Amino acid sequence: MPDLDPFPQLTAIPKTGALTCGHRFTPNGDPCGWPAAWHVAWQMTATKADLSLVCDACMQAVQRCLVYVDRHPARLECGKPGTGWLTQEPSRCVWVEDDASCGPNWKDRP
Repeated sequence: MPDLDPFPQLTAIPKTGALTCGHRFTPNGDPCGWPAAWHVAWQMTATKADLSLVCDACMQAVQRCLVYVDRHPARLECGKPGTGWLTQEPSRCVWVEDDASCGPNWKDRP
């Protein structure tokens, strides 16, 4: 049995507004592509965030095998350029200008 790494190998993709699952079961595999149900934060700091959109089935696999910081249901704002992760409860994506409560502005992040 191969060693399991609890941290995903992420591939940066530009925000396009498409709410599709980008989870890959192997590093070189194709993304799932099903409609996204969850927006997952793998890591978040004041200047960097690694985020992914995943479907319900892939979220189940993520919860069994991987480590993540936060998640919220995927909404229209998730995956759009000019949005950021609001770290208040409940977390969610919002349109940002320079709102410090949203953390970094991830205009060019996946």
